[in-house]
Amino acid sequence: MRITKCHFNLINATVIIIFIFSTWSCEEPITHTSIITSEVENITIAKATCGGFIADDGGSGVSARGIIWGFDPYINLVNNEGMTQDSTGIGKFVSRMTVLTPGTAYYVRAYATNEAGTYYGLPKSFATQNGVVDIEENEYHYVIIGTQTWMKENLRTTKYNDGTDILLLTNLSEYTTPTYTWYDDNIANKDNYGGYYSYAAVTTGKLCPAGWHVPTESEWNILASYLGGPLVAGKKLKTTYGWENSGNGTDEYGFSAVPVGYRLNDFDMFRGENLAALWWMADKQVTRYISFDMDYLYTMTIQNPISIGVRCLKNQ
Repeated sequence: MRITKCHFNLINATVIIIFIFSTWSCEEPITHTSIITSEVENITIAKATCGGFIADDGGSGVSARGIIWGFDPYINLVNNEGMTQDSTGIGKFVSRMTVLTPGTAYYVRAYATNEAGTYYGLPKSFATQNGVVDIEENEYHYVIIGTQTWMKENLRTTKYNDGTDILLLTNLSEYTTPTYTWYDDNIANKDNYGGYYSYAAVTTGKLCPAGWHVPTESEWNILASYLGGPLVAGKKLKTTYGWENSGNGTDEYGFSAVPVGYRLNDFDMFRGENLAALWWMADKQVTRYISFDMDYLYTMTIQNPISIGVRCLKNQ
């Protein structure tokens, strides 16, 4: 065997090395955000609050965040009954749900959107309280007494149920027209006392929310009869607090009458706070009246033009 010995002269050789580079990035890939749905709080008849917490943005900024709600636990931005958009970025946020249906079960989820897409927290379930909402979104609880369903609070709307405004009483010459006011002309009394309406406003037939109405004399009589008659009904309708000398109310049925008094329009003065509660009837300019120290549910004919409270009754 012949072995040929080869030599490679590095001095005379030219070595060409070609490096081919591919594009390389040191950036992290964009992923989904990390989002948690908060507990549902402040649940009322038609409102609630919820929100979420976004721990990280998945490598890109959170461009939208908020909550969505509806009747399916897997609600999304396309299939929902309502949604909010609450700024951008990571961290905690709180949202407010409104115009919910009373006495209804819902699901709510937090969501967050970044460049990778929209992602959702786990759903939380909740249910709104039973009640009724007027055209202005004022909320009212109700109570069933016998065969009737009554609001537990005095009406406090400033709009008729068709959305038109009720005139605010500011001029004594207007007291015979459809008007409303607040006790002491102070809106701060709205929530506790409700509105004070002229009888002309009652006769429009548009004060109470849809499906409800100002009760007639006969409907007040049905209530009084169920409570044992007018001689004892007043005591059973009154709250156990707020009345002069602590009153004598038992509030056995949850009607929760409070002593909001009345306005004498021709004298431009308010009277009866802590002493009396009065409500209009729909079919005559007569009121039902409760005094702080008596058991009666009175019927009182009006001698002076006044503005007083309204309790609405559910249609049957």
